[in-house]
Amino acid sequence: MCMLRVVMFGTPAIYWNDNKVFFPFAKMEAVLYYLLVEGECTRDKLAMLLWGEKADQDAKKNLRNTIYSIKKMISPELFITPNRKMISLNNKLIYATDIELLNKSDIQDFLQKQSGDFLENFYCKDAELFDDWVMAKRLEFKETMITRLTSGILNFIHNKQYTDAKKHIKQLIKIDEYNESAYRLLMKIYEREEAFYKVTETYHKLEKKWADELNLCPSNKTKEIYARVAQQHKQKLDALEHITKFARDLTIIWR
Repeated sequence: MCMLRVVMFGTPAIYWNDNKVFFPFAKMEAVLYYLLVEGECTRDKLAMLLWGEKADQDAKKNLRNTIYSIKKMISPELFITPNRKMISLNNKLIYATDIELLNKSDIQDFLQKQSGDFLENFYCKDAELFDDWVMAKRLEFKETMITRLTSGILNFIHNKQYTDAKKHIKQLIKIDEYNESAYRLLMKIYEREEAFYKVTETYHKLEKKWADELNLCPSNKTKEIYARVAQQHKQKLDALEHITKFARDLTIIWR
């Protein structure tokens, strides 16, 4: 049986039986993306979403023509229409979407495979309501990623699995680049590992980013960690210098 496989993060793409489908109009793709994410929908809502600038009858006619064209390109069994008002996709013909990967798999598996935002660079002409929906979904999926990463971070720290915790924190910073709490947590783990130079490196990275892009500086909480670690590092260097001097003096005495 031929199956539908859909990529929606990064550059979106639709594959039928592992062959990429090239649609002549973006709104044909948009119908599929919307139904894949939202499931069942009224025809009226879908027509308004994509042709809201047109008269009601014209919008509905465009939707009918679009659905017909999609069926012709892919499969006459792709859509399920239980009545004249509702429409959905035939789940029996859907092999996989990366939305499922986000919701069901390990978050790291998803992040390693996805390559960008939801429907990145996908645009429908004269479909403001659809574009608004895309933006809202981007934020929603981003929040899902942040929530799942945060949950994993807390669990790893509780179990003292700092390597995994750092991996999740770095992914969190990649997604939520102005999340100062994530930077601060990473600095604390480096401090606990006595990787003082990494604390300094992380702090200066945050400091430069905020100064260049937000015209702000890190909070006092973050500065306190940096100052404390800088002092610890200085004390460690002073102790090492003292030991080195003592060893050098012993060498001179025993000559």
